[in-house]
Formats: sequence, structure tokens, C-alpha cells
Amino acid sequence: MKDLDQIAIRELELYIINDGELYSSQKQSIDKNMSRKHKAGKYDFELSIKAYMSLVESGAKKYIKDHCSKGDSWFEMFPKAERLEVARNIAQREQKELDIGNYTE
Repeated sequence: MKDLDQIAIRELELYIINDGELYSSQKQSIDKNMSRKHKAGKYDFELSIKAYMSLVESGAKKYIKDHCSKGDSWFEMFPKAERLEVARNIAQREQKELDIGNYTE
């Protein structure tokens, strides 16, 4: 964990959480799906990380497009371990919401 770039992790996480396009195109549907699974008692935290990982990859690509030079690559700026940590952070935040009964309808 200490080898990860915590600043890059936080930057990408905040970018994803605050981007309306990513929210409406991906995060909202992932949240609804996780909400349905939680209500049905079929929620699996590890699988939710995997679901949010697709959002994180889209977010990394969009971040590079919006903020970096043409030659920069999303997978070098945000290595897999860091993207996985972002997905885990988002999944943990959403699980806390589900656990207190804040379901997405």
C-alpha cells in the first residue's frame, strides 16, 4: 500500500465521483445493480470492486483525455494497482451507504 501513489489515487477517485458524465453513463447503473443485489441478499463486496473497476478504467481514460498531453497513456499514469485501490475505495463508500439503508432506486 505504501508503494502506491496516494495522490494519484485520490485525484482519480475525486475526478470519477464528481464527473457528471461518468455518473450518468456508468456509476448510476452500477449503483442500482449493487443496490438490487444488496436488497436480495446476493451482494458480494469483491464482485462490486470488479464492477466499479470498469468505471475506474473509463474514468482514467477520460482524465487523460481531459487533462494530459496527447502522448500520455492512462494505464501508465494510473497503474492497475492504483486503479484497483480507487475501485475498492468507491466500493467501500457505496457499501456503507447500502448498509445504512440508502438504496439507489
